[in-house]
Amino acid sequence: MVHKGDSVVLTCRFRGTPLAVYWKKGDDPKTAPNLVSWIPTDDVTGLCEGERPCQIMEMNENHSLVIKEVSIADQGRYICRVTVRGILIHNFTDISVFCDVEKGNVDPPMIIEGKISFYELWFLIFGKDNDDGLEKIRDTIRHLGITDVEDGLNAAQYYDVLCNWKDHHKQDSQAMDLQRALAKADLDRAWKEIYGTQMCTISTYLDDRQRTDAELSEDTLEHILWQIGDPDRIDKFLGELIPGKRISVAGKKKDIVAEALRDLIQWCKGPPQQNLRYTVSFAVPEGLLEEIGDYEVIGFIQRLAGKHCNNLAESIGTPTEALSAILVENDKATVFDTQGMIRDWISNEECSNFEKRHRLNVAVTKVCREDLEGYFGATDLYTSKEANEERARKDSNEVSREYGGISELETRRIAKYLTDSELKHLGEGSDPVKVVIEWVNSLLEKNLNGGCRKRVHGTLKEIGLQALMPFQIKDKLCLVEVLDVAVRLLMTDIQPFAKALGISDQKLIKYRIDVTPKQLSNGTLTLLAKDSNKINNDRSKISSSLSKADYDDLALLLKYGCAISLADMFALGYGPVPNSSQRDELRHNLGIATDDDDIVGMLKHWKSMAHPPTYNPRTTLADAVLPVLGKEKALSVLSGTSRQSGIHSEKIIRALREGILFRETCRVAEIINVLLPSVDDDPMTKLLITLEDQVKNDSLPEDVYEKLSVAGFKGLSTELKRGDCQENEHESTRMRRRDIIQNDISCRIAEVLGVKKTSSLSSIFEAWEEKLRKNPLKEDKRRDLSDRLLRAGYEDFAHEIMTGFVPRPLDQK
Repeated sequence: MVHKGDSVVLTCRFRGTPLAVYWKKGDDPKTAPNLVSWIPTDDVTGLCEGERPCQIMEMNENHSLVIKEVSIADQGRYICRVTVRGILIHNFTDISVFCDVEKGNVDPPMIIEGKISFYELWFLIFGKDNDDGLEKIRDTIRHLGITDVEDGLNAAQYYDVLCNWKDHHKQDSQAMDLQRALAKADLDRAWKEIYGTQMCTISTYLDDRQRTDAELSEDTLEHILWQIGDPDRIDKFLGELIPGKRISVAGKKKDIVAEALRDLIQWCKGPPQQNLRYTVSFAVPEGLLEEIGDYEVIGFIQRLAGKHCNNLAESIGTPTEALSAILVENDKATVFDTQGMIRDWISNEECSNFEKRHRLNVAVTKVCREDLEGYFGATDLYTSKEANEERARKDSNEVSREYGGISELETRRIAKYLTDSELKHLGEGSDPVKVVIEWVNSLLEKNLNGGCRKRVHGTLKEIGLQALMPFQIKDKLCLVEVLDVAVRLLMTDIQPFAKALGISDQKLIKYRIDVTPKQLSNGTLTLLAKDSNKINNDRSKISSSLSKADYDDLALLLKYGCAISLADMFALGYGPVPNSSQRDELRHNLGIATDDDDIVGMLKHWKSMAHPPTYNPRTTLADAVLPVLGKEKALSVLSGTSRQSGIHSEKIIRALREGILFRETCRVAEIINVLLPSVDDDPMTKLLITLEDQVKNDSLPEDVYEKLSVAGFKGLSTELKRGDCQENEHESTRMRRRDIIQNDISCRIAEVLGVKKTSSLSSIFEAWEEKLRKNPLKEDKRRDLSDRLLRAGYEDFAHEIMTGFVPRPLDQK
């Protein structure tokens, strides 16, 4: 909001050295006219285009747009279009201009005849940042004669009360009655904002309210209907404007709005109506009513998801130019479809475009992203008081104490695992947590170096609980671990915002993108895993970089490890089978809703769920297991001892083999444009039937043979070139193609595992297990194999190797 006659500076945000900067005014970056442009050979102020821009506009050294002596004509949407490293970046800024009443030139009291609209009531409650709070709105309502209004209602409830008042107040004095009530409640300012925001004088406003040629856009009409809200209220609203007009109020709200919108558009096209614009609505900037476009979404995501890169780059001293390239690569090869998530949310929200912009701005404020506040337009619907309260809650949730390198969470876990007799060896007291904390503090007093982790570990080892106090892992990082950190870093930006929008963690799963080689060499992983163009897999260095960037929790996860394996899962289902009540309790402790009675199936579902970025699956699973299956099972999860026995390797190999077959089948399906249902028990059959139809109808996608060959399916590519099968040979053709696909898959995995190629996937895994028995994987070989598997796209397999998979000994087979 800008005062008429003031100067304003509109900021253009981007990183790197721009190749060109264009300031435009309008809604579409492609068609909006240029105001001022700049290229490196121009002066810093840029080149203006048009008479008015050349009079009042120029760029400054930061490429921001400076507008001098703003007038009413200058309000609207401004676009900064920047080219950096061949990528277009867009910033959108909306400004509204209003006039102050000059001293000695006070207009006479405003007299507004006629009724007030539903939308004017909505604007009174929501349309401005109400620093006075809602108490004065409550007082206004009481001055309207509604004495039984309750204290402490929220804005939406006060809006309903005012709409009900309008419904029952049939006289033409509605507007003036409300004006007098606002004055009594000391809210004259609100009245002036409703009727004077975009007008320089009251007389101008009154003239405009009486105009019969004022047009209303379709966006404005749709916005009004959404903000009126209740279907019955929409019906009454139409009845006021179009006598005798009624609509159906049954069904989905978006359908009701669509029907009412058609009637409104038709009505507006009829004979000129007195007070058309203000009978229907108080006008708001058209830019806030328009659909949120792709350019806005892309620009927003670049900034939303780029925060972790900026923080990390600053901590390790990455040059600005290099960071700009990394941010571009993040967009090209992301591991999470943030654009899809936000576009789906926009599509599914049943409200006006203005309300969608408002909700996005509210979400930005809730997650304390000051750099993005107001990005979707100056809706001004979330007060600074509420924002400060949200930040205070966020800060209070982040407070965590530490005792000599041992977190408060670790001390609580130790207390949970100790028996009463074990606890007495540490100290006296009724509160186990306090006893453990006092014991740790006593060790700190004896240690001049300020740390006591080793001594705590030694004491716990005497009673078999050393897994509760792990030492820092010395092994170098596998690439799958770096990928996990990269995803967690991205989710520090994405997940809180998604939660603020009401997107559940369960819904986030579908936006996770399968790993590709390109993702592993670009974007965030470049910051994490490269140092002077050499791969950096030093766990300590990357942990230090994370800590410097204030990602301490992620640094700790990397230092001490947090991964769980299939071996851990199978171990929990081994031996006495958990009964029904134990399974229910385990589901409750892990926060999962699946009704799968198989422990491994249940845990796979839990592991696949979207979790907070600092989530530690190992300690979470152990804590969930402790009260259900006992201390021994819980400690086994923490220590990972079940991985070293190899006792469950046969089950693990079967699970990995099935996972590889499913993934490779999906890869072929993607190439030939077939959507496989996730619940299909035999996706291969659907794939083969679709292939048969496509070959028969000559409808295979373009370049399918080359794409299959490049993807490693050379046998299938050759087979499809042969064409359709003969009559009555459909079944044999399907079987042949199934064998060919499985042979292609077997050859690919054999190459990655370094064993002889055969047509049987089972034979390849048997040969690989035998190879491991003769030559167990050492640290560097294990890391190398895990990295090869990940680069080949087998993330689950790479993860299992990283966690320490060993084959079952021959004498246990």
